[in-house]
Amino acid sequence: MHSIDAKKHIQQKDLAKALNLSTMTISKALRNHSDIKLETRLRVQKLAKDLGYKPNFVARNLSAQKTYMIGVVMPKIAHSFYSSVLDGIQTQVENSGYEIALMVSRESAAKEGLDILTLISMRVDGLLVSVSQESSRESFRDVKNLGIPLVFFDRAIDELGFSSVLVDDRAGAFKAVEHAIKMGYKDIVHFAGYPNVDISRQRQAGYCDALEKYNIPVNNDKIIESGFGEEAGYRSFMEIYQANALPEVIFTVSDSVACGVYRAAREVGLVIGKDFGIIGFTDINVASILSPALTTVHEPAERMGTEAAKLLISQIENSEPFEKQKIVLPAELAVRESCGELLISD
Repeated sequence: MHSIDAKKHIQQKDLAKALNLSTMTISKALRNHSDIKLETRLRVQKLAKDLGYKPNFVARNLSAQKTYMIGVVMPKIAHSFYSSVLDGIQTQVENSGYEIALMVSRESAAKEGLDILTLISMRVDGLLVSVSQESSRESFRDVKNLGIPLVFFDRAIDELGFSSVLVDDRAGAFKAVEHAIKMGYKDIVHFAGYPNVDISRQRQAGYCDALEKYNIPVNNDKIIESGFGEEAGYRSFMEIYQANALPEVIFTVSDSVACGVYRAAREVGLVIGKDFGIIGFTDINVASILSPALTTVHEPAERMGTEAAKLLISQIENSEPFEKQKIVLPAELAVRESCGELLISD
């Protein structure tokens, strides 16, 4: 190995000369790229650390005409589902030699639009987006016109022509409602999200599919559009409670909505699992520790993030035009105590 003056500013070409490797190999090894053997990566990274090598991001980005930055836009971050998705994204992105710039839309279409424009101005190489509940197609016009790779995750706008990684929302909702029906229930209300968001439409469709399969009439009065958050669940429950229209089971579009129902039921003195049942969707961290534990549809959050990042990076690094892809992950029902055998026990 050639010696290096430890006082000079170490560059990749110095590491390459010292280890008798190409600068391309050094660059990839420093980014932990899987193209390079693990032994070589470790050798390069050790020497770089020993010599105090600091990457010159400006030079790297200019030479590659890339920023090695991926923009991520999600509707919320203080939520175990999205934090798990972000874990999956970050692991995959870092393993591929990129970094992320995170924006949180807070369920606002205006904020989402500004976030996307900000990331475009930062010259990100691609975008990973879960749309807000108020999202509009206008936010993505510039992305489309500029040809910036984008992959939706969890929530998508399908007709825009971008790739997406989703859970099978319709099948998951069907499993949830079918479970309630098999437990003996027929009066099932759905607290739905907003119809402009794809997951709302798909979960509502699954709810209707299950009712129709078991010859239970679909009553639009039993579909209450409320949103995705806890306050939406609280308001919707109070609405039906005050109207003396409490059903046997409530199927909520999200676990956050279900949490709002728990709070409202406790406030009015009703017992979930005894006075009525409830089934959620997502399987957030608190679902299993609620009292009673929430029966819900499990979404593989971290895997969703990993698959979305993989798909986006493959589109960024492939110079050929890419075709729209849709990856659909399975949704499984986690059966717990919140949807008990109310009718059967009677």
